[in-house]
Amino acid sequence: MRTTSRAERRRAKQLNECMDQLTLEDCEFLDSRQRSYRVRVASVCEIEQMEAQLGLTLLMPPGRRLYAVVKRVPVADKQTVLKVFTENDIGVPTDDDLNEEFCCALFATIATPDLLQAEQDYIRAKS
Repeated sequence: MRTTSRAERRRAKQLNECMDQLTLEDCEFLDSRQRSYRVRVASVCEIEQMEAQLGLTLLMPPGRRLYAVVKRVPVADKQTVLKVFTENDIGVPTDDDLNEEFCCALFATIATPDLLQAEQDYIRAKS
């Protein structure tokens, strides 16, 4: 088993704090617009965290960008979101430019059955 250096542990802590802040911002955005879904440009810390988890570097082809499709998870008093990621052209519409139905359909298209089952299991466990 590989041990992690102090710098790696510090970076992991920073990424977790960034992810917590993103979750808060996503929830605030969704609450303020009374929505359950949104699409936004993926943040640097989300990309770094994915790279760390996958053990590889994500490279986007020229003119492409990674987007987060965010779904609010209906759990009583907890700020919880579920995210899937997709690649698309730089400059595609996000957030207010996309209606709720489109964001929901995009999430449903990208989410795997395992992810959707994990979401249901989480909701049941927290209810």
